Amino acid sequence: MKRILITCLLLPAMHTIAQTEDAQPGYDLYSYFSAHFNYPAIAKDCRAEGSVMVNFTIDSTGAISNCHVVNNNVHMTIAADSNGVCDVAGIMKTCGDVAVKLVAGMPRWHAKLQEGKPLASNGYIPVSFVLPKAGESGTAYKVHFAATPYTFVEHMPVPGFDFNKYIQDNLQYPQAAKAKGIQGTVTVQVVINEDGSITDCKVLKGIGDGCDEEALRIVKLMPHWQPGRQHYLPVPVLTTVMIKFSLAE
Repeated sequence: MKRILITCLLLPAMHTIAQTEDAQPGYDLYSYFSAHFNYPAIAKDCRAEGSVMVNFTIDSTGAISNCHVVNNNVHMTIAADSNGVCDVAGIMKTCGDVAVKLVAGMPRWHAKLQEGKPLASNGYIPVSFVLPKAGESGTAYKVHFAATPYTFVEHMPVPGFDFNKYIQDNLQYPQAAKAKGIQGTVTVQVVINEDGSITDCKVLKGIGDGCDEEALRIVKLMPHWQPGRQHYLPVPVLTTVMIKFSLAE
């Protein structure tokens, strides 16, 4: 009797340091920013957008301190406001102050651990200033990193479920492939979005006889993943899932 062996490999992989855990918020950072972010009126009047990178320290108790701006690329999208002038330097400083206040006000984090001992560490967070598009309302906080997904981030996305069990329970080995003894690996490219949803699936390398279509089908139906994170915030990530079809006696 033949049995079907199905395995997977996720690429690229993250290397971790044994017995070391990086500092983490311990709460939804995006929700915190959304609830506490206020777009400065002076910036809205001049249609100022961009991001401010803030450096900060997480001490051994998880408290946040030493917040300061390390990069400010806020820029004006119009030359003058209703008063006929845009104070570029003033707007950049105001946005920087808002970003620093937002980061400094974060609740305590989980401190970095090394061999179980809490340690102080430094972090970077980009605070984005993105005005509503036509038809949108409000100026709620939005994350705006890049027009295309990342290919590698500080924390790569991982399944939020038992991946191998999901595959074993749901994937159907194509009859044509079984009849011909077709075995091999199907490589599927996917985008893991900020909310963990799966989109933009396509086969990069297949083995034919229905295996490509079946691998694509099962990948598209996967439950949400834990999203990738860059500077502690969720971002879309382009990655690869490899599904191996194997017939064993």
